Amino acid sequence: MVRTFAVSGTASGLGLAVRARLEAAGHRVIGVDLRDAEVTADLSTPEGRARSEEHTSELQSPYV
Repeated sequence: MVRTFAVSGTASGLGLAVRARLEAAGHRVIGVDLRDAEVTADLSTPEGRARSEEHTSELQSPYV
C-alpha cells in the first residue's frame, strides 16, 4: 500500500534522509522546507504553518 507522507526539512539533513527512506519503500513524500521542496513555507511562523497545511492538502488530492 502506497501512502503519502508530509515531511518537514526535506531540503537537507534528517528530513532529506527520512524522505529518501520513505521513497525507497515506495511511498509518496510531500516535502516541506524553506527551499527546494514541493511546499515552500517557514514553519516557524503562523502564516507559514497555514500555508504548509493548505498546500500540502492540495497536493494530497488525487487530481493534482
